Amino acid sequence: MLKSLSNHNNSMIWKQFQNIRLVLVLLLMTLALSINPAIAKEASAEVKKTLGPKACTRCHKESARVWKHSKHYKTYKEIPRKRIAKKRAKKMRFKQIKSNSLCVNCHFTAIQPGSRTRTVAGISCESCHGASKDWIDIHSDFGGRGVRANEETPEHKIQRHFQSESKGMIQLSNTYELAKNCYRCHTVPEEKLVNIGRHPAGSDFELIQWGQGENRHNLWHTENSNNALPQAQLRTMYVIGKALDLEYALHGLAKATVDSGYFQHMAERERNALNDLKNISSLIDSTEVTSIIELVDTLKISINNPSYETIANKVGELNRIFSIMTDGAKLQPLDSILPNPDDYKGKVYQP
Repeated sequence: MLKSLSNHNNSMIWKQFQNIRLVLVLLLMTLALSINPAIAKEASAEVKKTLGPKACTRCHKESARVWKHSKHYKTYKEIPRKRIAKKRAKKMRFKQIKSNSLCVNCHFTAIQPGSRTRTVAGISCESCHGASKDWIDIHSDFGGRGVRANEETPEHKIQRHFQSESKGMIQLSNTYELAKNCYRCHTVPEEKLVNIGRHPAGSDFELIQWGQGENRHNLWHTENSNNALPQAQLRTMYVIGKALDLEYALHGLAKATVDSGYFQHMAERERNALNDLKNISSLIDSTEVTSIIELVDTLKISINNPSYETIANKVGELNRIFSIMTDGAKLQPLDSILPNPDDYKGKVYQP
């Protein structure tokens, strides 16, 4: 009975934390919309706060092994050697692939310990979880010196997660923010890179297929197995990914200045993502998904339309709320359209 009460109390503490987290998220979204876009863009370049993968792999050794079996790791050496990459760099007048920001932003991890910026890895831990300088010590403290992860109290864990997130860490449980880092690169939101450099205008990216294949690293608490996420989590993940695809297609359309390859691809991406969300809406009842569709359904696609950015941000707000408030256990009808594990990208690493 005492154990049951303890579990109940832990559950209540966690629910209270989630409610507080939602309020703070909504406040931060309101603040973000009032920030000057130029300042926001500058603030997103967190090279000075990036420590590099070694800061993470000291503790997350099994996750590091997964990473070293992935294309994310191999890009550090492989991309600069590729003939096609050199050709694109020449078209864009990039002298060095590893030192140009357009390439570094998505293909590499850069640090700036002094006055000079240098790349130290391919796509690594902080590419997804955020620059770690401000939160890594908090994230690694389980309750004082000598206290191990399995000895941490539920109260301290909630406090640690909350403080880490407030300093910029993106937890695995924060699917929307985590996945944003996937879509901001896999949609290639740079018009000149596509139209002049002839870089592909985004990949055929689907969040579950790519996130549960070779990049899966569910190992921190179960080091002997790297299992897929629970089905309920995969359901919400699928919806979040489709809405993010729409959001970043709209961000791309907002940047388009000419009716050429980049614009046309983003328009096609927007249509496909919207149709996917309509299919989802036919299977489940979600206020957020319905609202997203209503925002975009009558949108006329045209060049230099300033409304795209505003609509993209609203789509993001609704998606973030969906990610926090939705219970994936109630989304069973989506099982019929979720990607098959046989279609996951790359071989899953098992310890």
